[in-house]
Amino acid sequence: MVPSAHAIISDSFPPEKRTLPFAFYAMGQKAGAGIALLVGGFLAAVIVPHLSYALGFGVSLKGWQIILVALGLPGILIAFMIFAFPEPPRTRNSSGSTGYIPYLAYMRRNFAYFSGHHLGFIFAQSIYTGIMAWTPAYFTRVHGWSAAEVGFWFGAVILVGPLVSLPAHGWICDRLLRRGVTNVHLNYQLVMLPLGAIPICGAYLINDPAGGLILLGIGMTLIAGSAAATSASLQLSISGSMRGKAASVWMLTGALASFVGPSGIALVNEELLGSEQSIGQSMAIFITMAVVAAVLCFALARIGFIALYPPRTSAE
Repeated sequence: MVPSAHAIISDSFPPEKRTLPFAFYAMGQKAGAGIALLVGGFLAAVIVPHLSYALGFGVSLKGWQIILVALGLPGILIAFMIFAFPEPPRTRNSSGSTGYIPYLAYMRRNFAYFSGHHLGFIFAQSIYTGIMAWTPAYFTRVHGWSAAEVGFWFGAVILVGPLVSLPAHGWICDRLLRRGVTNVHLNYQLVMLPLGAIPICGAYLINDPAGGLILLGIGMTLIAGSAAATSASLQLSISGSMRGKAASVWMLTGALASFVGPSGIALVNEELLGSEQSIGQSMAIFITMAVVAAVLCFALARIGFIALYPPRTSAE
């Protein structure tokens, strides 16, 4: 789905108007995660997850199964909205090559950009996946919150801030690109990731849970546009029939973030601090290391991008 979506967005909008649509596309992921926590937290307070419920016709489900089904059903209905999208005109690269071998050769020729871009995305996304995986445990272990409380308040934080800020992130990047700042998406990472990491780390180091949620919301708002900016930068570096392949390789490598984030925090907690009550400090340490690694990688990508995409106001 992601490769097709990236190709459709890139073929539907010129480069200088592309980051905002990518930001709206990214809002789906943020909204889905936030709504799942909000609604899931509410349902967990109403439906006991470990109890069995008879639904009739000899069918019975555990409470947690009912919650998952209730959260997933609306997505099936919304999926049919894809038929409302018109098919955009397709652009092709000059060689007409459509296989992965020409694309991988293109990646090798521009190794600095693609290695820095993909690795930077892994580290940047590991911050998000680590937060999603361990924040509920943090509030449960350290502050004694129930699952329903964590679901509601954490869901509200990751839903409201990013949804409000994502269009602004996209609009600013597009505006700067129109002014000729072609590497704006990579510059964004170098500035916003360190800025966002400061309140995020603070959220897990203070003793006030309400204050921690506020800091977490501020930090998530600042880094919300990272994935959209990374997507837009990638699509600037390629054209035509390589769009979907570029997105698929990017997502394949980016999937490592789902392992790096949660596992990295667990490793820090077990091997360095050795206490379940130190999960907050473990998250702050890992997020700091991930931000440093992401910034170094995106800095490498920027060097490669300048050679790949020289300064101009619009290109295709």
